[in-house]
Amino acid sequence: MQLALNNLAARRRRVLNLACLLLLLISQRNITVPRPVRLCRRLKRNSGWWENVCNNYSDARFKKTFRVSRGTFNLILQRIEPFLIRQTVTEEPIPPVLRLAICLYRLGRGDYFYTIAEMSGLGVSTVSSICQEVCQVLVDHLWNENVSNHMPQTEEEFKQKILDMEELWQFPCCWSALDGCHIPIKCPPGGLQSCKEYHNFKIFYSIVLMAMVDSHYRFVWGSCGFPGNSHDAVIFRSTDIWTRIEEGLIPVIGKTVHG
Repeated sequence: MQLALNNLAARRRRVLNLACLLLLLISQRNITVPRPVRLCRRLKRNSGWWENVCNNYSDARFKKTFRVSRGTFNLILQRIEPFLIRQTVTEEPIPPVLRLAICLYRLGRGDYFYTIAEMSGLGVSTVSSICQEVCQVLVDHLWNENVSNHMPQTEEEFKQKILDMEELWQFPCCWSALDGCHIPIKCPPGGLQSCKEYHNFKIFYSIVLMAMVDSHYRFVWGSCGFPGNSHDAVIFRSTDIWTRIEEGLIPVIGKTVHG
């Protein structure tokens, strides 16, 4: 036993000496160490999907696929690219352009994570993580500028919204359209209480996205997260914009209704 331990210690010393010698040579010759590759690699999948989309899709097909034009796609990428860069150890990181494309494809087409994973050559869990991370980046860095800024703040702005709605859609005394949308989810933990709260009238579990859009198709406000069994009126009366209406911070509404 003692002899075996001595041999093991001698082998470890030789390995450490070789490693130190290699690091010394690299530092002296400025040699670039290649990125290590996993020995236990996943099964081969199809790749090159984004290259095919980028190089071969027409502008019309690109917009149909992602629900945004190439110009809008590039604009979004330019704004959030620094926040999508990831550093990895064992392989090349997924580029920000591919991360954004996967997220927009999921949001625009609603395909299963497994389908997108097979299409893009990534893992299902990787696609799921990409969609969550990119969505969070979009909300954190683009929401205030591209949604909140379209919400009118003064009486003149509200009046202009009302005039636009009547001129473009022949709908008088209205400055935006409001509606809700059910986003399917798995029933969250909580037993029978969760089953009741999140089971909507369309016979599936969901959370509700409620949003307001002006006459130019621009989102001006949104709220998401209420259980699917909640009524639209209950949701709206629980939001910050309803509080602003009650406090008189939206001046045109009262004058329009009573005027």
